[in-house]
Amino acid sequence: MKGVEDMNSATKEEPREKISKWLIGLIILSLCLTIYVIPPNFVFDSRPIGFVDFMQHYNHADNFVNLVKKGGSIWSYNPKYMAGFPDLTLFDLDNKAVELFALVGSVFGIGTAVSLKILLFLELFIEPFLLYFTLSNYQFRKKSCLWACLGGIFILNGPMGLFFNVGGMF
Repeated sequence: MKGVEDMNSATKEEPREKISKWLIGLIILSLCLTIYVIPPNFVFDSRPIGFVDFMQHYNHADNFVNLVKKGGSIWSYNPKYMAGFPDLTLFDLDNKAVELFALVGSVFGIGTAVSLKILLFLELFIEPFLLYFTLSNYQFRKKSCLWACLGGIFILNGPMGLFFNVGGMF
C-alpha cells in the first residue's frame, strides 16, 4: 500500500493560502515589470505610438471613434476605399476590440492614443493570469499553473514579448 500512498501524496495540491501568497507575489511582480516596461508617463502621453502596426491600429480606432461621435454609426461609405466597400469593415476585423476600447475611453474624455496605450499596459499585465486561470480550468496542478504564469510574465515583459506587443500585435 505504500505505493498507493506515495501516488496520492504526489497528486495532493498545495495549500490554498500558499498558492494565494504566490499568486499575489506574481501580481506584484507583473505590475512592477509592466510599469518598468511601459512607464505611466509614456502611457498617458497623448502622442500615438509611432511603430509598425500601432499606426494602423491608431488610425482605425481614431476613425471609428470619430464616425460614431459624428454619425452614430460604426461604418461609413468611402468610395475611394477598396472600390466602395464600407470603410472599417473588411481590412481591420482584428482591430474591433481596440476600436471599442478607444470608444469607451472617448466617453470618459481619454484620447485614442492614450486608450491604445492603456490597453497595451493592461494586456501585458493581465495576460499571464489569463494563462494561469486557463490552465487551472484544465485542472493542471496549481504549482504548474504558477510556473506558467511566471514564465508568461517574463516572456511578455521580455524582449520577445515586447517585440510582438510593441509591434502592434494586440
